[in-house]
Amino acid sequence: MKRRTIALGLALFASPALALSQDIGAGAIVLAANHDVFNRPLSGGALHVFFPRKGQGYALGIVMERVGRTDHRIGSTCVGLVMPGTCPSEPLTEDKRLTDVRGMAIVDLFRGTRASVALSAGGTIAKVAVNARGQTSGGTRQVARTLFGADVGIVANWRPLKRVPVLVEAAGEGGRLRPLRSNEHIDGYTPFERAFNLNRYRIGIVWRL
Repeated sequence: MKRRTIALGLALFASPALALSQDIGAGAIVLAANHDVFNRPLSGGALHVFFPRKGQGYALGIVMERVGRTDHRIGSTCVGLVMPGTCPSEPLTEDKRLTDVRGMAIVDLFRGTRASVALSAGGTIAKVAVNARGQTSGGTRQVARTLFGADVGIVANWRPLKRVPVLVEAAGEGGRLRPLRSNEHIDGYTPFERAFNLNRYRIGIVWRL
C-alpha cells in the first residue's frame, strides 16, 4: 500500500499538466501564536515548491518552515509534584522551535502580466519543542509534541522585470494547531495538549521555471 501511494504521488507530480512550470521559493517567516509558551513571535525560514496548473487558475504544492527563538526568564525546570522549598525559581534559558510541513492549494483571485493575488488553503503537520535549562542548578526540562492543523491565507506575487523569471512574494496566513489526541498528566508538563491559533507572515523570492 505504501509503495502504491508513493508511486501515485510521483506520477501526479511528474504528469505533463503539473510539469509545465514550477515555482520554487525561499523566504523569511514570522509566526505569532496565542499560546503561553509561544507568547512572543518566532522567526525563521521557509522553502516551498508549487506546481501551477496552466490555464486552470490554481496550483498545488508543499511548504516547509522552521521558526524559533531563545528566551530568558525566571522560573523552574521542576515538573510534577514537588516538595515545597526543594525547587526554587532561577534564571532560565528556553529554546523554542516549531518545524512544519504543509500541503497547500492556491487559487487565483487576480492574475495580471506581472502581478497576482491568490487564496491559499492547506493542511499542516508540525513538531514543537521547548528545551529549558536552569542557569543556577543546571537542571533541564524538555517537551516535544506533534501537532496537526489547517490554515487559510492570501498570497501575492510581483514580477519586477518581465524578462526575468524571479518574483517577489508576500503571504499572510491564519491557522490552528492541535494534538491528534490529548495526553495531559496531572503531575507532568504538557503545554501543547490544547488547540491554539497562529498567524504566519512570509516574504521571499520565487524562481519560476
